[in-house]
Amino acid sequence: MYIFLSFAIAFLLQASPSPSTSIFDYYNGHISLSNDEALALVHHTLANQTTAYEETIALYLAGYLYENQNQNIKSIKYSLAALEKTHTLDTIDHYLNWAVSNNIGDALDNVHNYDEALIYYYQALQHAPHAGEQQIAWTHENIGNTYRDMLDASSTIEHYNQALEIYKNSRNNTRIAYMHYKFGLAYYTADLLDTAAYYFAQSSTLQASTNSTRGKSFNYLGMIQAEQGDYTAAYSSMTQGLQYLDGRWDYLTYLDMIEVSLKADKPQRVDSLLSIAYTQYDSSSESMQDHSILSLHADHLEGKEEYKAALALNKRHGHILTTLSAQTERANSEAIAAYAAVILQNHDQFKIIKKNSTQMMVLSTAATIAFIFVIWFAYKRKKRSHQIAAIKSSVKTALS
Repeated sequence: MYIFLSFAIAFLLQASPSPSTSIFDYYNGHISLSNDEALALVHHTLANQTTAYEETIALYLAGYLYENQNQNIKSIKYSLAALEKTHTLDTIDHYLNWAVSNNIGDALDNVHNYDEALIYYYQALQHAPHAGEQQIAWTHENIGNTYRDMLDASSTIEHYNQALEIYKNSRNNTRIAYMHYKFGLAYYTADLLDTAAYYFAQSSTLQASTNSTRGKSFNYLGMIQAEQGDYTAAYSSMTQGLQYLDGRWDYLTYLDMIEVSLKADKPQRVDSLLSIAYTQYDSSSESMQDHSILSLHADHLEGKEEYKAALALNKRHGHILTTLSAQTERANSEAIAAYAAVILQNHDQFKIIKKNSTQMMVLSTAATIAFIFVIWFAYKRKKRSHQIAAIKSSVKTALS
């Protein structure tokens, strides 16, 4: 018992922040802590008597750290509390207001609440000119990301261009290279494949590109080459990408290579890649929708057309499939593909799906859900449009 208590006390002391550690030390970057250590410091600060400013900083950091852990609901809760606290401070801290609003936007975007996310991003943009040039660029980049998720290509490009201009003026070559990758994503989402391929090729070769940017660019370039029927070039590009990737993206690239090999009718290569993909796969760290992908791979020699439809749609618009992500049996693969095809109005993919009675029932249900979603989304967009327009106007006034 004594030994157990000794280990427990030692563990708690190791996990807890030093009493002399200040929340400001961490906030200002003077000390480095793990996410868990930082959260312990934050909650220690909130549990003790603090100044209003110190409490605001702690609430903001809690929101930021929980968003890092993908605990978005908790992140929004703490960040909203921090934003409310900023209104009670004696002076306006523009950087803190920018950081809090931006963090709320990030968490809302993560849960696909795009209209709300834009409201907070535009609020962040109001404070960004007082926080710094890089903060303005970062916010435009985030706004562009959200518009990309909303499939609004023109607004995406508009905000990406504003971010890129700032990065060019400050000679931030790493971000310039990354923006080429972002432009590639924007054009890829808009199905402008040749333009997307140009930007992915640029970001894969720019000297300032990080390994992650370079690897992802090669991967997407390979996906475009596959869609255009050049499977040899696609496989080569993806293989190049593997040199720069690890973790989740490494695993996803193997999935894309499996898809290319299926289309090229290379079953032996598929078997080899599957064995590698399974060794890369960790069910505790992957999303449920990856389970559905793996279940489709396991039966790759049967129902190839349904497999390719589901996998292609899942890769391009994975978040649409969330509601059916737990369905991992082979019998459900065609239903998953049908559901995605209806929602995305992807008629080319839909034509290759067999329409048996079970699928038609799912299809009818999906169409009803899609109709209700469209009506609800239109209502939400109309309701929020005036707020966004008002914030845009005030931002333009502040920046002029």
